[in-house]
Amino acid sequence: KSQGVDPGYADIVHVSLSEGRWIDHPDLDQELPVCVIGWGVREELFGEEPCVGEEIRLVFTRRAGEDTIQRRLKVIGALRDEELAGDDVYTSHRRVVFLPFTTWERMSPRDFQFFVMRPGEEAGKQAALRDAREVLGRRHGFDPDQANTLVAYFDAFERRARIDAVFGGLEVFLGAVGALILLLGAIGVANVVLMSVTARTYEFGLRRALGCKRRWVFAQVFLEASTVCLTSGLLGFLLGVAGVALMGQVDLPEGFASPRAELGAAWLPGMLLLCVSVAAAAWPAWRAARMAPGLALRGGGGE
Repeated sequence: KSQGVDPGYADIVHVSLSEGRWIDHPDLDQELPVCVIGWGVREELFGEEPCVGEEIRLVFTRRAGEDTIQRRLKVIGALRDEELAGDDVYTSHRRVVFLPFTTWERMSPRDFQFFVMRPGEEAGKQAALRDAREVLGRRHGFDPDQANTLVAYFDAFERRARIDAVFGGLEVFLGAVGALILLLGAIGVANVVLMSVTARTYEFGLRRALGCKRRWVFAQVFLEASTVCLTSGLLGFLLGVAGVALMGQVDLPEGFASPRAELGAAWLPGMLLLCVSVAAAAWPAWRAARMAPGLALRGGGGE
């Protein structure tokens, strides 16, 4: 399908080019027969060959069964394949041929059916729609106060709010699951270290009887437990990054982006791991440091 656009369209919908250039104001003012093609059009017509500077024929039809009109257009650019949605979605640009609006208006036997607009900021959306209704109402003779006279067919702000709500809830859920896993891991590490401290009761009692200070015993057990926690956490992190990298090599169904590791966001889990490691190591270390030498040498663990 074809669309008539002006130079600002690329900034509104955030299209990016793989080669060539976008439509500019001289193309618009001179009604030049040039076009920018979507990735699907480029792949179907040119494959891997360069397309900038080549000519294509565009067929215009007013209605089904009526005569067609063929126009020759020079390709000046092609879009990059960055879409996740399929070709059946009306917002897709994969199979679209973009022309300067003045050229499209001159060549196409049809009237335009929709236009794209973007307010300067989200708070001005309703004011922008109201202004558009007033302008079009004056030109086409309808009441601009009737909301259904101009319908927002695709509202990017509303779509973004819904997506943010979904991913925000998912982020909270995964954060809670991660915190629970860390808590369970801390309890498990603390139990293991406590068992190790109990098994080494005689060792700690003997060291205390020979003059080893409590803070040295505390430091030894604390460093051992912290090293275990941090090493296992770092190993798990590296395995996770490697797993994400491997999954990125898998061909996923259309509509799914390849996963990637956000290394910039790793500081928060790292801080949580550090806090959990300190908490898991502190209690067993304190128990070991508070052992009474006499009881420890006899196999007891009292203070």
